[in-house]
Amino acid sequence: MNRVRPQAMHSLQGKSVSYDEKVDIFSLAVTGFDFITGEVPAAHQQGHQPNPYRDSYRPFIPAYVPDQLQLLLKDCWATNAATRPTAKHVADSLEIIKQQLVKSAVNLNS
Repeated sequence: MNRVRPQAMHSLQGKSVSYDEKVDIFSLAVTGFDFITGEVPAAHQQGHQPNPYRDSYRPFIPAYVPDQLQLLLKDCWATNAATRPTAKHVADSLEIIKQQLVKSAVNLNS
């Protein structure tokens, strides 16, 4: 199966564009979405556009994805790259989300 490569819109603008960690943050969120949901982001758009993320497309995040993780994914997908979180912020946020999920699971089993 051909998979859509997760690329930020500004990475498609040409070779003269410089890349920074914000492009990687966008790609990380798309890959994380794929990992979390098991769904291919933008699968319904394959074949229609070279990269469906180009026009501000973002996948629908299923309701079963925890709210904190939904917010983080959306922050990482911000159209304005300057407003995307840093890699450190993403790592710190994921650690907090993990701790909250573990705590919730323990409380459910008590």
